[in-house]
Amino acid sequence: MSLLFMTNYYPNNSMNWIFISGLIFFASLLIKWYKALVEHSYMKAMLANIPGPPARYALLGNLDMIWNNCNVEQNPADYIFKSMAHLYRKEGIFKCRNANRVMVLIFNHELAQDFLKCNVNIEKAFEYQLLYDWLGKGLLINDSADLWRERRKLLTPAFHQTILTEFVPIFNEKSDILVKRLADCVDIKGVNICDLVFPTALDIITESGMGVKMNAQQNENRDYIHAIQEMGKCLLDRVFNPMLWSNIIFYMTSSGKQFKRNLNISHELTRRVINDRKDYLLQNKGNVCSDSDCKPSKRKRLAF
Repeated sequence: MSLLFMTNYYPNNSMNWIFISGLIFFASLLIKWYKALVEHSYMKAMLANIPGPPARYALLGNLDMIWNNCNVEQNPADYIFKSMAHLYRKEGIFKCRNANRVMVLIFNHELAQDFLKCNVNIEKAFEYQLLYDWLGKGLLINDSADLWRERRKLLTPAFHQTILTEFVPIFNEKSDILVKRLADCVDIKGVNICDLVFPTALDIITESGMGVKMNAQQNENRDYIHAIQEMGKCLLDRVFNPMLWSNIIFYMTSSGKQFKRNLNISHELTRRVINDRKDYLLQNKGNVCSDSDCKPSKRKRLAF
C-alpha cells in the first residue's frame, strides 16, 4: 500500500513542478515583453518631438539617403549629416534611422550642454563597440556604467585645477604655433580647420599627458595623423553599413584590411611613446621629486 502511495505521489509532484516552472517562465517572458512595449512606446513618444527625414523603407531606415549619394566627392555619411544640419539648423537637432536603430544628432551648443551635464544615461550605444579594436574599453567608450563610474572616480582627483595649471605653458606654446599656421591661411579661400586643430590637439595631449614631443604641427609623424584620419572615415562608413558590423565580415573586406593597416600604425606609435616614457622614468628614477618634497621654484613639471 505504501509502495502504491509513493508511485502515485511522485509523478503528480513532478508534474506540479513542471507546471509551476512553465508558469514562471511564461510570466517572465510576459513581463519582459510588457517592459519592452512600455519602453518602445515611451521612446516613440519622445522621438515624435524630434524632427528628421522620413524613412522610406522599414528595414533600411534612412540608409538609402547615404547609399544614393555614394558618388559625391566627400564621405557620403558626412555629406548627409551636413545637409541635414543645414536643413534643421533652427532646431539644432535631428533624428535618422540606421536600419532598425534610431540616431539622434545634436549640433546646437545649448542642447549639447544640457545633454552632457546629465549623468544618468551614460551607457554607450552599440556603435561604440566598433571602436574597441582601436581604443579598447577605456573611460571614453566603456559600455559598462559601473566600470565607468569606478574609473572616473580614480581619475577625477588628477584633474584638480592646481595640477592642470602646470600644463598651461604647453597649451600656450602649441596654441601660438596654431595661430601662426592660421595666419598663413589668411589668403586661402577655404581651409579645413580639422587639418590644423588635430595636430595641435595631438601635440598638447602627448606632451602634457606623456611628456613626449610629437611635433605634429611641424609635419612630423604624418603617417600617424593620416592613419587616424583614415580610420575615422572607415568607421563612419562602417556605422552606416549593417553588413559590416560583424568583425569577421568587416576584416575580410578591403576597407577592413585598410583599417587594420592603419590600426597597426596607430598602435605602433602608441607603444613607442609608452616605452620611451617608461625608459625615461627608469633612467631618472629618484631624480624627479614630488610636489610634497620640492619647493615650487625647484619642482620639475611632471607629465600628467
